[in-house]
Amino acid sequence: MAAGATLVGGAGFSITHGFHTISHGENLSDLTLSYLVLAVSLVIEAVSWRKAMSQVRAEAGRLGVSRRAYVTRTSDTALKAVLFEDSAAPAGLVIAALGLLGAQLTGNPAWDGVAWVVIGVLLLAIALNLIAANVSLLIGQAAPRGMETRIRATLLAQPEVEDVVELLTMMLGPGRLMVAAKIDLRDEASAAGLEIACDEVDRRLRGRYPGIVQVFLDPTPTRADRRGE
Repeated sequence: MAAGATLVGGAGFSITHGFHTISHGENLSDLTLSYLVLAVSLVIEAVSWRKAMSQVRAEAGRLGVSRRAYVTRTSDTALKAVLFEDSAAPAGLVIAALGLLGAQLTGNPAWDGVAWVVIGVLLLAIALNLIAANVSLLIGQAAPRGMETRIRATLLAQPEVEDVVELLTMMLGPGRLMVAAKIDLRDEASAAGLEIACDEVDRRLRGRYPGIVQVFLDPTPTRADRRGE
């Protein structure tokens, strides 16, 4: 809803205004004040973008992934929205300045109209990306494949675990992950030992991945074991 109300609305206004300027023209007077406003805005937006990137860099470093991979797969849509908006703002200001410059040099206001249209398309692309990211979380996004691989390895590292029959993960919110696994436990393990093993796996997963808030383990024999019985 936020993406639709802000970015899509802004994109619609920008594209509409751009086509109106291209078709009907525009009276461009002294552009000194316009350039000054764009320059000041660019400095402010650059500072905001730098802070957002600093947070992304810190989170990516903590998780041991690249910044691009973190932004692509993060469940923190608020951070993603801030980063995308802070990235679009300086780009839009530069495009607007180029449009004004083109109109000033050629005397054709259509250049300014084209800049408005490009800015609108940029906002629309960011809005669609954010909407897609939010929708994927609403329907239960899984953890990144690399993280699932590491979770599986952690399960198999427990001596009592023979095999991981099935592993399911689901993002519950920003930085919150649920893990559900069907695990084949060694036959020689006692009932008390199985309880201790499951508790140890739970502790290891939560300790290694602080984002894991729920762990469900279901002792399940493999198909080969069931056929043997």
